[in-house]
Amino acid sequence: MKNATVLALVLAAGLLVLGYFFARAAEARDQALRAEMNARRAAEESMSYAIDALESAPAPAVALEPESVPQRQELPFTTEDRIARMLADLDAVVERAFEEGPDQEASREALGEVWKRLYSLEERAEKAQRAAQAERAEAQRGHRSNARIWVEDAKQIADAARRNAAIEEIRAALFSADEAERMAALSALAQIADVEFDKASFRAPLLSLAAGAEGQALVSSLFALAATDRRPEDVALALRTVDDPEARSSAVRLAFLFSDGGLVGEVGAAVAPLLDPNDPAAFTNVKSIWGAEVSPEIATSLLEMSRHPDHSRRHDVVYYGLSTLREKSPEIVARLIELLDDGSESGRALWGLGQGVPGVSQPTVANAMQVYFDARSDRKSRERALAIVHRYGTPENLPWLEALRDNPNASQELRASAERAIEAILSR
Repeated sequence: MKNATVLALVLAAGLLVLGYFFARAAEARDQALRAEMNARRAAEESMSYAIDALESAPAPAVALEPESVPQRQELPFTTEDRIARMLADLDAVVERAFEEGPDQEASREALGEVWKRLYSLEERAEKAQRAAQAERAEAQRGHRSNARIWVEDAKQIADAARRNAAIEEIRAALFSADEAERMAALSALAQIADVEFDKASFRAPLLSLAAGAEGQALVSSLFALAATDRRPEDVALALRTVDDPEARSSAVRLAFLFSDGGLVGEVGAAVAPLLDPNDPAAFTNVKSIWGAEVSPEIATSLLEMSRHPDHSRRHDVVYYGLSTLREKSPEIVARLIELLDDGSESGRALWGLGQGVPGVSQPTVANAMQVYFDARSDRKSRERALAIVHRYGTPENLPWLEALRDNPNASQELRASAERAIEAILSR
């Protein structure tokens, strides 16, 4: 019995030892598998990064004779070949790390070799990328300089030949194979809308450039078209910017330009989401609607934005939006009257109530001007308020105007302005 017990204990101990070694082996294998996956993932990411960077590296600084330049397939190793060879080399190192299994020291050594090679590759890739970026930046600086010179030459009035030469240089640059030069030409065209030249001749090349463009290239093409030979049917082209993430920041301005400020109907529906009060970008987009006619949906958004707690944002909505609208709804008129009592916005609200007020709201504004006039003492505010009463006043305002005309304490200028306002109302 005693021997049987001892034997059982020995067997149990043996099983425990075997279990321990199996568990360690499984754990080591799991570690190796995870190491392999991490190393392969890092290798693939670095290889992708390296290919992009190496392929965008600048061309050799020294030009070679055509016959001395070998074709790509004649080179011993292309970029892809070099990357493929390094990948294979790294795969071998990773495989060795996996084969080492439980030997963690050897595994760490092998994986260390992987990371060392990856860092070396990444360093070379970053160096190539920095060189490419520096060359592109230098080229862009040169083309921006060209655009500035073209604009200066086109805008000067003393030398017609110089002006015409600049226009033709811009035209030639539109057909350049160099994208930066094309962008410089587009930038120059957008800045010379006030110059007299054959703008219709630029329509075809600009439409061609815009047709297949995206992002900033599309935006630049459209601004150039708007400055040369924009036509009503081009609105649909401008609205493409709404759904282009890289062009969306210019969408409201372009929609305004190509619709002659009519942000209503299809155009209004397209840009309304870009004036959503919940979108911070809306407070920048509102700067593009000066003098617009807006849809009810946009008007509602502007009213909500005009109550934003941040003063600078609220001010921009009043300054660029509400006060400038081509035709102000009764709700917008009421909001501007309300803002007459806002010390920081009252001047702009007063200016805005001087135009774009439809007939149905004009008597309301004239009555508000009486109240405002009586509450202010500065000459400029009083003169502006009285001018608005002159423009919008009704017989209801005549008693107030007559009292002002007959007030001996009022200035001669104000009394004369009141008399002219009375005559205007009686003549209507």
